[in-house]
Amino acid sequence: MNDKQLLDWDALIALKAVAEKGTLKAAADSLDRVPSAISYQIRKLEQQVGAKLLEKTGKRVVFTPAGRALMKEIPALMETMQATIQNVQQVAHGWEASLTLAVESILPLPPVLDVISEFRQMDAPTRINLRRETLAGTWDAVLSGRADIAIGAGDPIPEQFQLRTFKLGSVEMVPCCAPDYPLVEKWGRPEVNLDDYTMVVLSDSTAQLPRRRAQVQNTRNSMAVTTLQDKLETQLVGLGYGHLPRWLAQPYIDRGELVALGEPEQTPTLHVAWRKTDKGRALKWFIEALQSLKLPD
Repeated sequence: MNDKQLLDWDALIALKAVAEKGTLKAAADSLDRVPSAISYQIRKLEQQVGAKLLEKTGKRVVFTPAGRALMKEIPALMETMQATIQNVQQVAHGWEASLTLAVESILPLPPVLDVISEFRQMDAPTRINLRRETLAGTWDAVLSGRADIAIGAGDPIPEQFQLRTFKLGSVEMVPCCAPDYPLVEKWGRPEVNLDDYTMVVLSDSTAQLPRRRAQVQNTRNSMAVTTLQDKLETQLVGLGYGHLPRWLAQPYIDRGELVALGEPEQTPTLHVAWRKTDKGRALKWFIEALQSLKLPD
């Protein structure tokens, strides 16, 4: 991009003032400048965009089609420029412009939202983004840069030296299905071949790391879904069985909409992870706050 394509901030302000006031003199008065300075800035802007922007009609000026087109873009241009300046200033003071949290799908979201709410009360300038990841995808999100902090990434930890981690604990997973699913009366019998029944599984969201399977059983007859809610609903309508977090499954079990097929099983140890090179103020705050995050009983 050459210099002629770079739009001048003061010239955009001058053009905006002309649009609002209708004359060069009124625009100059509103900006505490002389009309000749406004005219110069607009001529400079016309050279930059390579098009006539204004035409005189008596004492007033009117916008050409090119000028009207540019005026439509000015609010977005100025917002982008102001946001860029703000982001640079935030970084200069140690605050990240944004921070993305990748939350493992088997964790309930409310405890994480409580932490975010506490952060928001500080009026810190960092924008917080959330994304859900599954299995190796939670590790992959932080390693690839899709996220800054991974919450609930499960063992084993990838053999990567650029991560810092601490343990969160584990979550109970209940094997369950709808009460009319054929496996209800046969679960646990030695003669039962689980390949005869459909296991509903979560798809691993990883993009680069090897995919993982969360289920203990090894069955060729499976149905993959992309979200935990989809998994729950698939099992509720009797299309298969599978493991659900006890915090999610228990209300449905209590109401008889799901049947527990066996005792809950603990997930591998879950971790919070972040890159060693990331040291912004928001990240440091979240790492400390997440030390107290309570997993569901």
